[in-house]
Amino acid sequence: MYGSEQQRRRIQKLTLSYSDQFLDLCLPLDCMNDLQLFLTYENFISHSQVDGDQSYLSWRKLGDVAAALFALGYHQQQTESFRAAPTFLRDLRQTAFCRAYSADKNVSIFLGRPPRILRKFCHFYLPGDHNDDSHEASRSPAIWLHTEKLDFATDSRWAGLCAILKDDILDLFTEDNHDERARRAWLIEADIQAQWLAVPRSCRLEGGLKACDRRPVERDFMVNMKLNYLHVQFLLRLALVRPMSTEPDSDLLNVSLKMLGLVVETILLKDQIVNSGTSLVWKVAYYGLSAAGMICLTLVNRSFAIGSFATSYSKIFQELSILAAEIERGTLVYVDSPNYALLARATQTIKAILDRMMTPSDNTVVAPDNQHEGAAASEQRDALYDESWGLWDNTNLQEFELSFWHNLAGHPSLNQ
Repeated sequence: MYGSEQQRRRIQKLTLSYSDQFLDLCLPLDCMNDLQLFLTYENFISHSQVDGDQSYLSWRKLGDVAAALFALGYHQQQTESFRAAPTFLRDLRQTAFCRAYSADKNVSIFLGRPPRILRKFCHFYLPGDHNDDSHEASRSPAIWLHTEKLDFATDSRWAGLCAILKDDILDLFTEDNHDERARRAWLIEADIQAQWLAVPRSCRLEGGLKACDRRPVERDFMVNMKLNYLHVQFLLRLALVRPMSTEPDSDLLNVSLKMLGLVVETILLKDQIVNSGTSLVWKVAYYGLSAAGMICLTLVNRSFAIGSFATSYSKIFQELSILAAEIERGTLVYVDSPNYALLARATQTIKAILDRMMTPSDNTVVAPDNQHEGAAASEQRDALYDESWGLWDNTNLQEFELSFWHNLAGHPSLNQ
């Protein structure tokens, strides 16, 4: 069908233009229905794959999905009309809402923009909840069947639950009282653990991916669910960081290391998994770069980086090196791929930090006849590492996209 990456890209853009034209024909009819909702969602996914997650077109298409959900009233699933639909159709609608709600949170966090779908205006149920006494989706532990299969519906259920938690965590960033923020955060932390433990053990990735004896597509579902769980914890710890604090949070760093480790393991074992709906590039750009960004922020602050990690420096160096090498080698994205600019910029910054990790320590012994020069050099380093370039100066640390890596590349220690 195509003989090169360029031909494949041309075919992608051609089919996407047909999809856009089809939806443009539907809009003047002013008759929104389930089929158009599903097509609108798939059109958004296609734009994110072809144009990239940072594209304005992709952002606008996600808005179209939210508008379609609201127009159909699927954000109010407690109504008699919604619950009177056939079971299979109700499942499809609930799945569509969970996927759109999750995408809204993830893309908003990724780009540092406000979400469109807010839970306080929604009443929805998880796919598969058909009993009359089923409760609305909330932070309370969901009811799972012990015979739950790992499939798209299961992944959508978990995505919806994580989106609820992320919704409440994003509210924490607007709370100015740190004590109140901490109080609410610990309540969310308890709910995170309760939700994760409620998931059937057969659906949870507890150990390494290599030891997971499941079908390739099931492995990918388990990776998705585990990364989503870790990312919720990551955001919660990020919300607890005090503004202008010069001390890293050990829990935040540990979660970052776990998330980066799973992303790197998934990259290395990419031939043993099958795309279940969330691409490997998105896992790297969204989860991997968030974790790597937090680790790199700590590493560039040499005054306390050495004692900040429970993991050895060699392990950190190894995982950052693998991430940078796989991106640079082109095994994840091509030069003309939509997310290439972000990944390439992140790779350059990570490599600069790795190079700095390999330089001799500043605490080298100075010869007696060079003590004056050594003192002058020390004063110069102190000026570089003073608190004017704090670790937590950025008030939008929940996003780790292109501008973040540009700013990090300007750290004094990387430009000596």
